[in-house]
Amino acid sequence: MSGQAARLAAQQQALLALLKGRPVPAGDDSYLDLVRGSRGLTMLQMITAWWRRFDLERLAPLTSRALTHEGRFESALTRLGRDADTPAAISALAMHFLDQHVEDTDPLIAAVASTERALTLVARGARSPHEVRWDRDPAPVLNALLAGHPPGPAAPGDFRVTVSADRPTLIAVERRGDLANSTSGVRRIIL
Repeated sequence: MSGQAARLAAQQQALLALLKGRPVPAGDDSYLDLVRGSRGLTMLQMITAWWRRFDLERLAPLTSRALTHEGRFESALTRLGRDADTPAAISALAMHFLDQHVEDTDPLIAAVASTERALTLVARGARSPHEVRWDRDPAPVLNALLAGHPPGPAAPGDFRVTVSADRPTLIAVERRGDLANSTSGVRRIIL
């Protein structure tokens, strides 16, 4: 790579870092210094964040709503924007977002993200069933999130959600110890 091509590549990487809100050390590039303090950069950052929000609210609505109700969606969006591994492709962005939250320290967020991830995989053609453990009845939580409401109280217990393309409703809920499989009142989820 020629010196000019290397400088151009470095400048483009620095511009992307500025757009994502990552630190870029001051250097001898007057163009980067001009962009760094511009209103245009701020506007582009806002537009990028708006599109990311729009995409995630559409492609991961349950997890987005759960995080919103916990007051954590904004910080999750900011982290996602600054994450060097955040993919540009919309479909990959949703899975990346869900993957970030399946191990969340809040068991409710982790269960919602894991369930939504399983539903997304099945919607994309996965044939194997996916199981997610919940520490409370998932039906009232999922129904509230589907309706755009904050999750209310749910009966505590050891629940298992099975998501499978082989089920007519895609999802089944079973309380540990119950031999009968029950959908427990979960509305049909359409992705």
